[in-house]
Amino acid sequence: MNIDELEQLAKLATPGPWQSGSDWIETTGDDAFDGDLLIRVAMNSRACSGDLQYIAAANPETILAMIAELRELAHQTDCTTLAGILDVARLEAALQGSAAKQTARAVRAS
Repeated sequence: MNIDELEQLAKLATPGPWQSGSDWIETTGDDAFDGDLLIRVAMNSRACSGDLQYIAAANPETILAMIAELRELAHQTDCTTLAGILDVARLEAALQGSAAKQTARAVRAS
C-alpha cells in the first residue's frame, strides 16, 4: 500500500477522532457521527485492548494530518535541495570566474 492508497482509505472511513473502550471503538466529536459505535470485539486477551487503542489513535483525521505533514516535509526538502543545488551552481560559477581572472592576471604578468 502506498501513501495515496492510505489517503483514499482514510477519506472513505468514518471521520475521527475515535476513542476506545474495553471492547469497542466509537467516534467522538460534534459531527453527525458523534457516538456511533464503529467496532465491538470479543476480547480473548488483554493484548486486544492495546490493539483497540492503537486502531482508535490511527483514525482518519490522524492519518490525513500525518500524510499532509509528510508531504509538506517532502516539499520543504525538495525546495531545500533545489536551493542547495542552485547555491552550488552559483559557487562553481564564481570559482570559475575567479580562476579565469587569476589566469588572465598570470598571463598579463608574464
